[in-house]
Order: sequence, then structure tokens, then C-alpha cells
Amino acid sequence: MMPDSTCIEPRFTRGEWNVQTDTLQPGDIQLWYFDLSDTNSLLEPARSRLTPDDAARAGRFLRQEPQNSFMIRRGLLRRLLGLHTGSRLYPCALEYSAGGQPMMPASRDGLRPLFFSVSHTGSDLLFALAKSWPVGVDIEEERPVRDLQRMMLKSCSGEEINRISKLPEPERVRAFYKVWTLKEAISKAAGSGLTPEILRNSPSRMFHQYYFTLLNRMAGAVAAEHPVLRFRWRTCPAKLMIGG
Repeated sequence: MMPDSTCIEPRFTRGEWNVQTDTLQPGDIQLWYFDLSDTNSLLEPARSRLTPDDAARAGRFLRQEPQNSFMIRRGLLRRLLGLHTGSRLYPCALEYSAGGQPMMPASRDGLRPLFFSVSHTGSDLLFALAKSWPVGVDIEEERPVRDLQRMMLKSCSGEEINRISKLPEPERVRAFYKVWTLKEAISKAAGSGLTPEILRNSPSRMFHQYYFTLLNRMAGAVAAEHPVLRFRWRTCPAKLMIGG
């Protein structure tokens, strides 16, 4: 059985960075946060970063808002992957797991140059990058839950429902978001999506997992197959990254 979840504290490095001295080391996870509230200024630069496959996937969205959000996320992802693979923009087509999670293509020897995970809620976006093994990340705005008992029955194990229900009422929603984000992060690290097995079991039985509070209003979690040696938090204006 894996150890219990560990609380981590976001400590961001802001402003200028030097990618030559910011390379990922084995055992590191780098987390990049972006504020996407200024959609209008990001859309055209993002569109110019897309590959034909990216553009085709964007075209599958029926509504403009999620289509725009996808293009901005994908444009930023290609810039980040480019920074860590020695190019201005990562040009290769991505592969997808059975659960629909995007991945960098493997080389002939089966190795991937980098692993990544993406999560967004509203205008907040978080990327996790790792060199050694698959990683999963999730963030969720901590909003009131109208029918918490019904949500727990759908997405928590009996043990988790019992533990959350024993908490004082003001603490229950936060505890639920902690469980939910851990399961989302695990599903991404596994590449499976949210399967019944993940929903039925407590997260600590499956992956090493870490939880955090982001900007005092979001629950967040990271899942990994092995212990993380170091978390490295990064942020800069999204327009600076996507237009760089």
C-alpha cells in the first residue's frame, strides 16, 4: 500500500527564467500556473502554435468557448514542451492513452522525453511536467456542493464517505474536493480516465499522491508512481509564454 497523501505548499518562481538552468531532473515535478482570464489577447497567438491535428481537435468542439480554451491550453503546452526539448515550439503530433490523455510520442526504444498532465478550472490552468515517470495533476475551484451526499455516493469509497461524514459540516466540502482531485490526478497518471476502480478505492492504495491549496481558493492534487523528490513551481503571464 502506498503512503498517505502528503500536503505540499505552492512556492512560485515568477518573472524571468533561464531554461538552460531550469531543466527537469529525475524525480522532479515542475508545475506551471497560468491565468487565462484575458482570452482575447491569447487566442490568436495560440492559434498560430497549433499543428493540423491540434486544429482538427479544436474543430470538434460545438461551442466557441471550450474551443478557444482548448486552443489556448494546447498553444501553451507546445511552448512548454518546446522549452524542455530544445526548440521554440514542440512540433510533433501527440499520442493519446486509452483513456484519452495526451502524451509525447515515444522513441524507438520506447522512452518518452517528457511526461505531462494538464488541468484547468474556469480561467485557471496548471501543467505538471516530469522526466522520470507519468504524472497526473488536477485543480478544482472550491465551490459549494448542492447535494454532497449524492456526489459522494457517485465518486467515493465507503471508507471515504464514512470519514468525510464524520467531519464538522463546514469541513466536509473541502475534504470531498481533496478526495476528488486526488482521484482525477490518479486517473491522469494512469492514463485510464476515471474508472469505477479508481472511484471505488481510496487514492492512497494506488499512487503516491500530494495535495495542495492554490491561490486560497482551489483544491489541487498531484499523483505519481514513485515519490517526488522536488516540486518546482513556476508562473509567468500567459501572453509572455505563448507569444515568446
